[in-house]
Amino acid sequence: MRLLIAVLLLANLAVFAWTHWLSAPSTEHGTLLGAEQLPALKLRSEVPIAPVQRRCLALGPFRDEGEAGQAVKLLEPGGYSPSVTTRQAQTTAGFLVYVGNIASAQGQARIIARLRQGGLGDAVAIPFHEGDLERRVSVGLFSERDRAARRAQVVQRIGFKPLISDQTRDVPQYWLELQVEEGEAERNLGAFAAGQGALRLESCAPAAAS
Repeated sequence: MRLLIAVLLLANLAVFAWTHWLSAPSTEHGTLLGAEQLPALKLRSEVPIAPVQRRCLALGPFRDEGEAGQAVKLLEPGGYSPSVTTRQAQTTAGFLVYVGNIASAQGQARIIARLRQGGLGDAVAIPFHEGDLERRVSVGLFSERDRAARRAQVVQRIGFKPLISDQTRDVPQYWLELQVEEGEAERNLGAFAAGQGALRLESCAPAAAS
């Protein structure tokens, strides 16, 4: 009987020793992994680095090259390297009041005479070019639509049907183009544009085909 108790006691001691000392070592926070269970270590040079995503953004328009140059000086300390580019844009040159649908040069002359008799001494013939569908008489070019509308009322009282045409002209616009990392750098540039009032931030214009 004593022998049986001794055998059972030794068996319990063996199980205790295996679970607490001979199995994987443990700490107060958990069981430590054996060397064969640890993930393989990699050198920093072996870890793949995600490529930095960059995009071209255009900031503008600026009124002239000098204003664009001032913006370059403000952006360069922030790590940006902008280049100044130009684009052609249309702007309103004024509002032309005229009488149209005139069939001949003689009819054009008669209308000019009547307009001048009515007090519009600046009535002149608009040059007629090959391919034009009608002859026209100008009765003034105005910088404001309201003034053009008042002149049109005078023309109408004299007895003709006036028309108002928006006149445009091409002007250069100055922009900054920058290669910007997506994320914080792009957001910072957007905040800069918002703080400058009339400036816009947009994707760069596609390169012209060669």
